[in-house]
Amino acid sequence: MDVVTYFLWFFLVCCVRVECKILQRSVPAMKPLCDDGEHGIDIDLVSENQDYYKCQSNFWLAPKKMSGGRTVCYNETTPPYHRCLDQSIVYPTKPPTSGYYRKVWPAYGEYAYCPPQRWMHNLEHGAIVFLYHPCASASEVQLLREVANSCLRRHIITPYLDLERNESLAMVAWGCVHFMTWINITESVSWIREHALKTVERKVYDNGKYTHWLTRAAEVLNGSDIHDSHLCPDKLVSLLHRNDTTKDSHKDGKEVSMSKALWGLGSIVFIVLCTLIAVVLSRPRRSDQYRVHFSKLRASDSHMSLTGPLSVSAPETVKLLEPDESDDPMDE
Repeated sequence: MDVVTYFLWFFLVCCVRVECKILQRSVPAMKPLCDDGEHGIDIDLVSENQDYYKCQSNFWLAPKKMSGGRTVCYNETTPPYHRCLDQSIVYPTKPPTSGYYRKVWPAYGEYAYCPPQRWMHNLEHGAIVFLYHPCASASEVQLLREVANSCLRRHIITPYLDLERNESLAMVAWGCVHFMTWINITESVSWIREHALKTVERKVYDNGKYTHWLTRAAEVLNGSDIHDSHLCPDKLVSLLHRNDTTKDSHKDGKEVSMSKALWGLGSIVFIVLCTLIAVVLSRPRRSDQYRVHFSKLRASDSHMSLTGPLSVSAPETVKLLEPDESDDPMDE
């Protein structure tokens, strides 16, 4: 009985060892985490402090609306392949329009900062990325937001530090970028309609899982759908034009009132300066008059010292008349 039990145990152990070897050969070795959109994401961030991506100097003034934007398109684009977090991604152009990207793409909307290694994946899905320099004109950045929110759901809005001062705004599509100094609504809408949703994976409608520093999530447009079937609906575009015209009229009114205020302030300053100049020029003449007056006083003092003190006559006494006793009526 003991021999049979021993043989059964030996057979069972051999079977388990064989089964383990089969499993080791069939199951591949576990690889390190590639990308989940949450861990190890700081590899693509220049700084983990949000203040780094804000304006570090004075804000740039609103530019004059003179010339239009500038579009740059590249005939050859870098193939869109995934890169795990253990591999760095560097782009040859600023801002980039094609190339490698991370596996997890960002959720559509506005970010305090979103690195290009992330939103490059959105470009492959046909999205438009709206970039602005942190020191760009606040009014133009706000208009850039309004254009993005009025044209398509699949958009990313983020600051980008490598934009120049004379081209502080940009719209990026796969293979093309449009640089701007100020927002021309008609020009921007035409560019978006021409370059958005032109990629092979444009039918990927899902939202991304990367939400680091997401400040506002994108919404489906009124007049369109989750597929962005209608880019820049006419109703929203007309509303954009109306708001922009109202802002320009208010701005012109403010400029006129400001010019009037400056003109009035300049007039007051001019009058005050003229008064001060007149006072300064009149001071020497008064001092001459005071000098002559003091010289006369000194001459009179010296004359008094030579002639001696003045004699002062005693006041005359007045003798009062006393009444005569004979004239007293009581005697009568």
